[in-house]
Amino acid sequence: EFTAAADSAQTAALKPQLARFKTSGVEVEVVPGETLLEAGLRAGVELEYSCTVGGCGHCKQSVSVGEVQLDEPNCLTAEERAQGFQLLCVGRPLSAVVVDA
Repeated sequence: EFTAAADSAQTAALKPQLARFKTSGVEVEVVPGETLLEAGLRAGVELEYSCTVGGCGHCKQSVSVGEVQLDEPNCLTAEERAQGFQLLCVGRPLSAVVVDA
């Protein structure tokens, strides 16, 4: 089972947020400190991932609605960010989000 290392300074101000996984039709509440990957897997969404630390890009998904905080550094390029991609393994929602997975 995957569990991301939580950085208490980064996650202290976060509140529970709703994440909707559009393709799978699943909605789940993401609790403070939890990543989108952790929440999705907990809710039974089939998601691809590998390194779990933002280095490989296997968990890259488009987020069409909402704001996501990413742990830095990570492998996303400026172009990918501009296109709305996020890394679910190191992404924590700052608002309600819609993930295209």
